[in-house]
Amino acid sequence: MRRAGGILLEVLISLALFIGAALAILRATSQASDSVDRAAILQRAVDLATTRMAELQVGLVSEADLRSEANQPRAEFGAFEFVEAEQRLRIEAVMERSPYEGLTLVELKVLDSERSAVDGGARTIFTLRQLVRLGDAEPDAYELDEMLEGLPPATSPDLGGMD
Repeated sequence: MRRAGGILLEVLISLALFIGAALAILRATSQASDSVDRAAILQRAVDLATTRMAELQVGLVSEADLRSEANQPRAEFGAFEFVEAEQRLRIEAVMERSPYEGLTLVELKVLDSERSAVDGGARTIFTLRQLVRLGDAEPDAYELDEMLEGLPPATSPDLGGMD
């Protein structure tokens, strides 16, 4: 009888060790999955901020558009479905004068509506600050680069006989 009790004790200890190891593996897997999700949201926030900054720089959106409709899809790009993570992100734009003539300091904050900050509002997950030249500049107002002088005019690429 004594030997049977010892075997039962060994089985219970090995079962407890197996359950403990399985729980540790499940917890690590869950933490890794959460880290991947946070990294994906951060990447989308970076992409959103850089896209909006680029649109502002090339004149696709104005300062007023950026402040009021920062989260609206652009009609020029057609209709497409937004991913859930992109719907939960929104942008706040702050513009300041800079000490440099013709440049404006633009700060874009990407806020996550599902994560709350200490004050109870949406949490800032990414901030992009950049000096931007705003305004409608005429394309002809730019000077031609000296290196481009004397080059033949641009032509369409040769498709190698393909029609």
